[in-house]
Amino acid sequence: FRGNVQDNYLNFNEMCWRIVRIEGDSSVKIILYDSTKPCETAEGGENSFIGEGTFGYKGNSTLENPYKADYENCENDSETCMKTKFDKWLNENNFDTNLLKKDIWNLGNNSKYYDSSHHEIELKSGTFYYEEYFKLYIDYSIQLTKAFSDTIMEDYIGTLTADEVAFAGGKIWHDNINYYLYNSTKRWWTLSPFDITTFYEHRFTVSGETKTDEWDVGKGTISEQTITKTYDLRPSIVLNKDIEYVSGNGTKGNPYTVLNDK
Repeated sequence: FRGNVQDNYLNFNEMCWRIVRIEGDSSVKIILYDSTKPCETAEGGENSFIGEGTFGYKGNSTLENPYKADYENCENDSETCMKTKFDKWLNENNFDTNLLKKDIWNLGNNSKYYDSSHHEIELKSGTFYYEEYFKLYIDYSIQLTKAFSDTIMEDYIGTLTADEVAFAGGKIWHDNINYYLYNSTKRWWTLSPFDITTFYEHRFTVSGETKTDEWDVGKGTISEQTITKTYDLRPSIVLNKDIEYVSGNGTKGNPYTVLNDK
């Protein structure tokens, strides 16, 4: 689903979700829209998020060994770690994992674009910076999944990559409020890497409308932030290909609903 679509609403687990895409095996990737209400009365906004979180990180903040993202094995700030908070939320809300697919979530691989003291030169002339970053900037259809596919995680819950946001309508450092992932209230993490500066790895985020610091850009843009920052978490899950749906046309007033949901 791309753009300002109005036919991808889905009720599941007493919450409202938006369908992101149909995967190759016919399973359905969805992202939270409102955790408190069904779609018919959903408001989205802050209810699209489960709170703030951060990447765990390794390193000692030097040029040779900067802070690098660690999603699965958080050694710092474990209580606010993205994976810890996603897993806890899934358990607390009694999801039936028989209805879910344990999906492959692409976390990226910073070894693809980091080269110690020469990283600035490598970024400006290397394949990541030119082939991937500028594709996102120019035509908004990057291939991060292909470029960084060798660091992945299999789990019931995660969040989107930057390319999935771009395919939906997000643009890097350009406003767009006319696509279904836009949310004016919060900035939220994606799973995708951006680059590593002198001391920190940076990851792509999706902006809200209100600026939170001098480097912020608003209104639905894809932009980068250091992993030491804490931003909101927007959960995504994947429904099994074999689950059944009652009738509906996916609109807010007549959403798709999972038949064998509780």
